[in-house]
Amino acid sequence: MAGVAQQMTLGEMAVWADRTGQSIANKDYSEPFQVCAGIIARHTKENFEGGHDPQGNAWLPLKHPRSKKGDATPLRDKGLLMGSTQAGGAHVQQISSNVLITGSNLEYAAIHNYGGTITMPERQGTAVTTKKRGESRRLFARRTKATMKKLQTRTYHFIVPSYTITIPQRQFAGWNQTMVKECVDVLAEFALAGV
Repeated sequence: MAGVAQQMTLGEMAVWADRTGQSIANKDYSEPFQVCAGIIARHTKENFEGGHDPQGNAWLPLKHPRSKKGDATPLRDKGLLMGSTQAGGAHVQQISSNVLITGSNLEYAAIHNYGGTITMPERQGTAVTTKKRGESRRLFARRTKATMKKLQTRTYHFIVPSYTITIPQRQFAGWNQTMVKECVDVLAEFALAGV
C-alpha cells in the first residue's frame, strides 16, 4: 500500500491483556477495533488542525507560505490529505477479528508523514510563443479565425536540469500515550464484558 497506515494487532494487545487477566486468543475484536479506528481518526484530525505531530510537537512552518488568504498551517491546502485519513476517498481501513489497519492511501502521504528527499530527473521542456506579425512576441494570444492567419508561432525546447526537493517530516499519523490509553480502555472493557 502506498501511503501511511497505523496498525493494531492481537500481539500488541499483550500490554493490556495482563491488566485484564483475560485470554484474548479466541475472541473476535472487530467491534472494539471499530471504536479504536474512530479514536485514531479523531486524534489524526486533531494533529492536522493543530499543526503538530501525535506527541504535540509543532510542524515546521511552510518554507514558501501560500499567497492565498486563509489557513497557513502546513498540509491543509485543499484538505485532501487530512480527508484521506478519515472516512471515504483514499482512506484505508481494514478490520478483522484480530487486526486493525487504518490510514491514507494517497501517494504523497508517506513522504509528508516521514519526510524525505525527492530527486527530479533531468527532462525536456517546451515553450510556445505567439505574436501577430509586426508586434512584439507574447506568450499568449487570442486565437480567432481572423487572427490565426496573422499569428506567428515559435517553439522553444530547453532542458530542465535534475534537482532535489526535501520534504520535512510533518507526522500526522502515529501513536501517543492518550490514544494508546483510550484504545486499551476500549479493548479491556470489551474483554471484561465477555466474562
